[in-house]
Amino acid sequence: MIHVLLDRGEDNYGREPLVTITSPACHRERGRSEELKPQTSEEVKTLLKLVGPVMVTTFFEFLPGFVSIVLAGNMDSPHAPQYVNAATFSKMLLTLMSTAVGLGLASALDTLCSQAYGAKRLDKIGEYVQTGVIVLSVNLLLVFATSWYAEEIMGQDADVARLSASFSRWMLPGIPFLYAYELTRKALQAQNILTPLVIIAVIGNAVNIGADYGFQLVDLALELQGLSVAANIRVGNCLGAGLPKTARLARTIALRVTFGLAATFAVLLYSFSGEIPRLFLSAGESADLASKVMAIWSPLTVVVGLNCVSQGIFRGAGKQKSAAITNAVAYYAMGIPVGAYLAFQCDLGVEGLWFGAGIGDALAVGTLVLLMKYCWTWEKLADQAKERANL
Repeated sequence: MIHVLLDRGEDNYGREPLVTITSPACHRERGRSEELKPQTSEEVKTLLKLVGPVMVTTFFEFLPGFVSIVLAGNMDSPHAPQYVNAATFSKMLLTLMSTAVGLGLASALDTLCSQAYGAKRLDKIGEYVQTGVIVLSVNLLLVFATSWYAEEIMGQDADVARLSASFSRWMLPGIPFLYAYELTRKALQAQNILTPLVIIAVIGNAVNIGADYGFQLVDLALELQGLSVAANIRVGNCLGAGLPKTARLARTIALRVTFGLAATFAVLLYSFSGEIPRLFLSAGESADLASKVMAIWSPLTVVVGLNCVSQGIFRGAGKQKSAAITNAVAYYAMGIPVGAYLAFQCDLGVEGLWFGAGIGDALAVGTLVLLMKYCWTWEKLADQAKERANL
């Protein structure tokens, strides 16, 4: 803060300054000092209020693909295993070429929109959504090309590849609407507007009402994804509003709640590891193998959940690049090599592959937590969020 005395030449000792100039840095420091100490109980309530609608929305977003595989596995046909493989491969291709790329591009809105809302710059949210429409429209060209030529890309058994290609082509008309929904969802979630998303997701799944296969257990897994989105929204809103202490508390609570829920889910998953695979497949070797894999994987769901929520926190803080690099290194430098060694050298098969993936998750979580603890300055993150929102 700079004080200026205008009447030069006189003794100014002890006199009050006539003009006071306050630097931006002083404004920021004063804003931080005015931030009240966040209350843990209130922050838990806020986070859980966000989790519920997000969890329900995510559940219904997950439902169509889940139902497709379940119905394929329970068809009264000798070709049911091929139908399951085709539906699974098609969904995998859609995830790689459409969901991962397109929605990965859209994830920039997780940071930008949540921080803009916290900074009360609602006009910026509209600009970000318009930019997202342009970017995802260009990406549609790649999605349509890969889905149309899926049979050649698959490189699997001829019958499975043919069925997968047909499945993928029939899904093409829905991709533009998926992108439009995703952009709308991110803009609304950033503003804590969640109820319309639940209604839309329920209506979109009305045709699946007859396929009630006990989704309550799956819903438990989606709580982790709901927590990830809730952490993203809360951290981004707080940083955009210049509340670094509250953002840090939201981070801590999100991780602790996730640990408790993931541990509970791990116990349930292990307890029902023999029954869940039979929702997808009739009794047989495939179902037995899936049961073994699920029993091995269930304890690792804790690190999977923590990784999922950590990703949401990093998106809220605008640190997607760090999270992406961390996960890529953890999986490609550790998870995949270890999984391949266990599967092929130690003859553990698919169980070894999944165990390697779990090790990659554990390494990623450990690194992300250390980055948050030792490399983040929350006050600096709040400054960056305000600057980003005011560009």
